[in-house]
Amino acid sequence: MSKGVRVYGCGGAGERGRWGAGVRGSGGAGVQGRWGMGAVAMLVLVIGWGMVTGCTTSPPTFVPPSPGSPTRRSERTPTPHGESPAPESTSPPSPTTKATVTATPEAAVLSPSPTSTSPENIEAILPVVSAKYIAPVENEARDVAQGLGFVGQNFEDPSNMCGPLAIAILQDAGVIDNYVDLSDVWLLDPSTNPQMFEVLFPRDKFEWFSFREPTHEFDFKAFPLQAGDFLYLYAGHSGSFQHMLTVTRVDEQGRAYTVTNINTEEGYVVEERMLYDPSDPEAGIFDRWADRAYLMLGRTGFGGFDLWRPKSKYPYYPGNAALAAEIDKVINFAGGKWHALVKSIPASEGETLSGGEVLYTRMADEKIHVTSVIKVPIAMMLFSSLEDQGLEEGEMASYIQSNGPNGRTYAQLVEAMLVKSEENATNTLYHYLNQEIDIDAKLKSWGVEGNVYHRKFTINDLAHLFEMLYLGEAVSETSRAIILEYMAEYTPNDDLRIGVLNNRLPNNFRIYNKRGSLTDPLVIADMAIIENPDGQDYLIALFASGDSQTTYEELESTLGEVVEVIWEHIEGIMSVMSDEENLLRTFGN
Repeated sequence: MSKGVRVYGCGGAGERGRWGAGVRGSGGAGVQGRWGMGAVAMLVLVIGWGMVTGCTTSPPTFVPPSPGSPTRRSERTPTPHGESPAPESTSPPSPTTKATVTATPEAAVLSPSPTSTSPENIEAILPVVSAKYIAPVENEARDVAQGLGFVGQNFEDPSNMCGPLAIAILQDAGVIDNYVDLSDVWLLDPSTNPQMFEVLFPRDKFEWFSFREPTHEFDFKAFPLQAGDFLYLYAGHSGSFQHMLTVTRVDEQGRAYTVTNINTEEGYVVEERMLYDPSDPEAGIFDRWADRAYLMLGRTGFGGFDLWRPKSKYPYYPGNAALAAEIDKVINFAGGKWHALVKSIPASEGETLSGGEVLYTRMADEKIHVTSVIKVPIAMMLFSSLEDQGLEEGEMASYIQSNGPNGRTYAQLVEAMLVKSEENATNTLYHYLNQEIDIDAKLKSWGVEGNVYHRKFTINDLAHLFEMLYLGEAVSETSRAIILEYMAEYTPNDDLRIGVLNNRLPNNFRIYNKRGSLTDPLVIADMAIIENPDGQDYLIALFASGDSQTTYEELESTLGEVVEVIWEHIEGIMSVMSDEENLLRTFGN
């Protein structure tokens, strides 16, 4: 057993594992009831010594540590998965159990396109990646915890690593974004940080369920667990700690297993444990965690559990691992916090969310300030509202030239907003729209959620809107052409950021983009559709937030470097496709 102060438990504070004086956490073995002020003061003192402090940044997919000789997560590089067969979507079973069930399957079940990074389904990947974390003795389990780096400076402990461990396993399997910082999931609690769960488990990729029946009484025959399920177990009145785990495999007999940290008489270890056996209700760790005979080792699950389930059997992340490694090399050197998405645009309407190959994605499901890029959705809503009022497509071009609010025409306002990025024009159009339409309802009708006023969106939702515009799904062809023409208009500084491609692209290619910037806080952004009239079109979205070590000029220069790396990769793809077409023509004749 380790010496000194330990923070037991993995989740937020349980009903009997709540800490006093505003310090939240969960109990593990022997941590029940409320701590006194003296204990809290001791914890503060320990934190002051650096015993429970720090955080690290999680890089792309990596090979997990072998027991006893871990590599810190911050030192790892992307690991490609190979080729995958065509994906299939999973249909979650209808739960028929005595439990109170809250499911949120309102988002469509999506199937990511097969990429060079997904060789097999997650059911095959999970047992392999999770086995590498197994640590049968406490010293080795501590090495695994420190290898995850979720606190920093080697102060991690195996007693409270369940969240980072469960998320790391899903990251290695390509189920969760590889760039989620494991420090953000340490002692995670759905009641105090629900937004983090939206980032981890976006509703277009995961089903959400909530059950309040204790895990040891739950009918898993009616609602069996599946590989890839992420569970948050609630302590309840009889429990002492919350716990997070990932279901890593289900055998032919329907028995579900996890690789997780667990308290034993010899200390904390990381082991594969059977969760339940549908043919034997007294078998498995769920039953043991409810057994009073193991009271001193900790109990949980009495308050039920929440569950997040992938909608696809195939990995979503990281995109192309080789491209990720090259991009991350540039980003890691420059610093700052980055959100990004690079993908091909689907060839037909109705596929904007599920179609296209993702080449690179980095925290694209986290809501961020999207700066002036929001002006493209505002333009889309303006033209859509005019069309909803009955304006015929043939009348649109002349109507916007002669009508508009506050003494300016719609054409003048849209041009000022999209080409010159004028804030007065943007505010005029926003207030007009706010009076004329339900902005939130319009966004929802397009399949996205966001806050236009505060300019908070995920990159994935912005990408969906850009693709809807480009494919003609959001507005008429005339309105589409007007907006895109403004986005393509050349202005000073257009050779920066994604504009560095202007001198590299063939003459018949076009860039439809919108840049954005903030100085406080520092944000540099650019989002574009690259149109290839003879082949595949691409979307590139890059948002960089500064820190105390970065400047505006450095971030803008780095963004341009990242774009160069991305385009070199895309050029390689186009070259291969061209060679394949030439071969087909040669042998076809």
